[in-house]
Amino acid sequence: MSHRPLRVAVWAAVSSKRQAEDEKMSLPEQERLGRECAARLDAEVVRVYRIPGHTRDIVFWADAERDMEAYRQLREDAAAGAIDLLWAYDVDRLGRDPALAQQVISLVEKSPAPTLARAEVYLETSPHQVGQKTVGHRYVSAIQGVRAGEEIEKLRYRHDLGMRGRARRGIHAGHWPTGYSPLFDERGKCVGAEFDGQVGIPRLATALFLRGESYRQIARALDASPFDPPRSGGPWIWQTVRAMMNNDTYAGLVTWGDEGNEDPSARFPALWDAETYRAVVRERRRRREALPNRRGGPLRGVAICRRCGKGLCRNKNQYHVYLSCRTGGRRGCHRNYIREDKALEAVAEFLESLLTDEVMDAALGELAPDAALGAEMDALDARAADLEGRGRRLAEAYAAGAMDLEVYGATDDDVKRQLAAAQLRRRQVQAELDAIPDLQDRRAILQELVGDVAALLAGPPGHVAAQLRHAGIRVVAEAGQFVVGLVE
Repeated sequence: MSHRPLRVAVWAAVSSKRQAEDEKMSLPEQERLGRECAARLDAEVVRVYRIPGHTRDIVFWADAERDMEAYRQLREDAAAGAIDLLWAYDVDRLGRDPALAQQVISLVEKSPAPTLARAEVYLETSPHQVGQKTVGHRYVSAIQGVRAGEEIEKLRYRHDLGMRGRARRGIHAGHWPTGYSPLFDERGKCVGAEFDGQVGIPRLATALFLRGESYRQIARALDASPFDPPRSGGPWIWQTVRAMMNNDTYAGLVTWGDEGNEDPSARFPALWDAETYRAVVRERRRRREALPNRRGGPLRGVAICRRCGKGLCRNKNQYHVYLSCRTGGRRGCHRNYIREDKALEAVAEFLESLLTDEVMDAALGELAPDAALGAEMDALDARAADLEGRGRRLAEAYAAGAMDLEVYGATDDDVKRQLAAAQLRRRQVQAELDAIPDLQDRRAILQELVGDVAALLAGPPGHVAAQLRHAGIRVVAEAGQFVVGLVE
């Protein structure tokens, strides 16, 4: 070994930003241990690589380097021969997947290191004599990497089991959404939740959501309200509002994967009653049909392409505004140009025609419940009945001694998982069916619109589009032609 001090780089990594703050082996603690090791070796710490959040799914170096700056810095330092020793607490800190960890070790050991015969990786949990790393040490590192990967898989499995158990008990899996505080029993186990002082946030967001306000408008309203900012401490953003309005926990329903409860849980109060939840589902459906581009006009989410079912985009030239299929010539579709002003004239004529009861009755009479959803509901009912029958037959076979306990347990668990998935999907389909307004509600909505069509279409474009979507008005375009009608 040369008389020149060893150049040590310290690798400090945790798997999430939260762990970077409170995990026992935190980033500062790892850095302290690395510096202590360097002091014992009379070495110089030339670099500290910090990874405050490390995903478990990254396997390839290119992906790690793209997502985490430390990997790029390590590659550049190794190529320049700037380090002799890379210190890490354990091999799983180099990469949560064993393949990535071994790539780090290989990169370091193949880099030039004038102070040593070759650069080395030093692991605190399996120390070796610096400068005398053998093939045996490399086998130990490889075995540790594989075992770390196995432990991660076990943790994932246990976490999934725990979250499924919570969902089956009617308890929200994960962090409780804004407005709820968890309740714990004497053993510290979560047994439910209650409303807290922030419940006004989702209440206000829900009211604005059902009024047709955009997610960004709701975020601005929350910022201007007296309520606390989100957990991040920054301003409200539209993505957070969207997640809030798409969280069925507020209806008392909990889900984890294919586990979930069909009825509102008794473990915590529901913010949305059944009627509000149906209104929320209806509004979600309308927003799914809205155009993604920001230049929305009065037919945003109202005009759709018949071939692909996508909303039409808005395009302007010096003479007119045109609507066209946003998939264009891709995916087997076509441009499908129609003029916006002509389509609006047709919408006005259609609404004015509904002034007479005969035409209104005829238009509403053509509407029928969603046949596809009804067929899926029937299929799910049949599947649930079949799975329940299989469960009974398995129990009878086990009781009669015709089945081994281990085989029975595994098979019964699989049947229960399939049954839970079918019941969860049935709940989702039922929510979609319940959200479809009945004909009397639809009549009241349409009558409000046709009372003054001119004033409606002269309003702000976003308001016009929201009102037309709410009433179920659709402009269906095909080959430059269009038809105005009602849809569910």
